[in-house]
Amino acid sequence: MPRGDEPVSANCHPLVLFLGDRPIGAIQVDDLRNEAAALRLVAIDPTFQGGGHGRALLEQAEQFARELGCKKAVVFSTPEAAGFYQTVGYSEEDWDDVCVGGIVQMLKELH
Repeated sequence: MPRGDEPVSANCHPLVLFLGDRPIGAIQVDDLRNEAAALRLVAIDPTFQGGGHGRALLEQAEQFARELGCKKAVVFSTPEAAGFYQTVGYSEEDWDDVCVGGIVQMLKELH
């Protein structure tokens, strides 16, 4: 989320995952305006990790991106999280020329 003094971009969409009335996860979907959506800041409350909530949150974010008209989703992943993204259909692909080292760039076609 932007700080209080920063304008919110119309292309930035924060989504929250609830379990009952409790928020347990969040993700930011950025419409890159080139038929791609960047999925950023994926987070699940540590108490609820390992229960499939991250996968559910990612699926909701991908569906939201499709509704925006995006044909692909891209993520900057840590090396530790790259395996998770691979299990849900992402593949390693360099899509950002200015990406810093130590980050795994991943892409998934949205059908």
